[in-house]
Parts: sequence; C-alpha cells; structure tokens
Amino acid sequence: NILTTFCNDTDEVVCIEPFFDVYKKCADMIGSSVKGVPLRLSNSNASSADFRLDISELEDLITEKTKLLFLNTPHNPTGKVFGLDELEAIATVVKKHPQLIVVSDEVYEFMTF
Repeated sequence: NILTTFCNDTDEVVCIEPFFDVYKKCADMIGSSVKGVPLRLSNSNASSADFRLDISELEDLITEKTKLLFLNTPHNPTGKVFGLDELEAIATVVKKHPQLIVVSDEVYEFMTF
C-alpha cells in the first residue's frame, strides 16, 4: 500500500476531514500519525459545493515531517468537487514542501454529478 511504501513511524499524513477510515488504519499499522484538516460548511442550506477547505489551516498543519496528503475529488464522503481555484491554492501550499507527496485518490472521478 502507498503508506507502507512512502512512510515510516516518524512521518505524518494529512487527510481532509471527514475522510475514508482506511487511511488512518493503514497509518496506524506503521506508526505514522494522521492529521486532519476539516472541510467546513459555508452556509446552513448546504450542498456538497458549500464545503470549504481553509488553505491557511492546511498550510499550518504541514510540517517537515508531513510525507503524504490524501486528496480526492469528488471528496469521500461529502461529494465535494474541488474547483480549479481550490486545487491551485492547494498546489501552492504543496510546492512549499518538497518532501510532500499528494495521493490523489481517483476512485470517484467518474461519479461527478
């Protein structure tokens, strides 16, 4: 699995919350720690498009120990599809951390609606 290939017990993994629980279970097996950055609703009459990722919160979470960022769009389980502007903002953060690998879980790519 990707975690055992790239991570060890001193590494951190970042997941966008809520996230598929297998990521944490796999990280736990090898001793890596999982940090979550939440998607937040921008209004009370919410659809999946109303979830927002706070880019500064993501950036604050990443350290020199962070090895992986799990990113899927559509996001599981919210259905959130990240727009180009959001993906570019995430990419800007990622580029500041050369040790960081983005795992783009594309299992839901054809389920956009």
